[in-house]
Amino acid sequence: MSEGEGAAGAVAGVDRVRPGRALADARARRKLTVDEVAQQLKLSATQVDALEADAYDRLPGPVFVRGFVRNYARLLELDAEPLVAAIEVPATAGRPGAVAPYSKEIPFPEQRPKSWLPYALGLAVVIGAVVVFEFFFSAPPSVVVSPVAPQPVPPPIQHVAPPAPVPAELPPGEAATPATLVAEPVAAEVPAQKPPGMAAIRFVFETSSWVEVRDRENRILMSQLNAAGAAQQVQGRPPLQVVVGNAQGVRLIYNGQPFDMGPHIRADVARFTLE
Repeated sequence: MSEGEGAAGAVAGVDRVRPGRALADARARRKLTVDEVAQQLKLSATQVDALEADAYDRLPGPVFVRGFVRNYARLLELDAEPLVAAIEVPATAGRPGAVAPYSKEIPFPEQRPKSWLPYALGLAVVIGAVVVFEFFFSAPPSVVVSPVAPQPVPPPIQHVAPPAPVPAELPPGEAATPATLVAEPVAAEVPAQKPPGMAAIRFVFETSSWVEVRDRENRILMSQLNAAGAAQQVQGRPPLQVVVGNAQGVRLIYNGQPFDMGPHIRADVARFTLE
């Protein structure tokens, strides 16, 4: 069987096998290791293992999971849409016949009593997602370096020239010349500058986004969830390691210049280093 036929067979089997199993089988056929896949997808080996085990509760959330599966399928040259669709199986998939597609030929009983079980399962899924999110992304509050305030400029010093000696008797028509004041020019105020060796990043959030920034000592300068419409600024010593979630809805200004995160976005998460 050719490699293309094997890939097609892996996607065709999504109805019988979970997406993670299909991805793991396709990876094995291509003789790729988990570490090699993680490096190419910019993920950790633990996240790749979670995808192949369909352990989505160990991943950040539904949006990230769909992006991870879609990118993994493209890497293996599989059709991503059936795999992504298989992730969205109802919570009752564990019961017999729950995954069967809807058909007009299948009779449904009228006045079927409402069950509280789907609502309870949905609530459990939401709580689990929140717990996983806090586990992966909880960190100390952000540290924002305040700009150095400008030093006050002292007032100009006025020098008073001593009066010229006046003779006891002045010739007719001459008068004593009054003393003149000579003022030194006022030094121009120096605008506030960033401390030497520091870099400044400004984020403008059009959608809610999780952001983490670390300096060259790997210290966390910012690690928090930011609401839509907010703006944040942080300073630190480069190189600065930056991670931005929902990156399509965030604008970044680095040292006063707009920075394009587009080339660094994978599954709507941008990871890059600012020198």
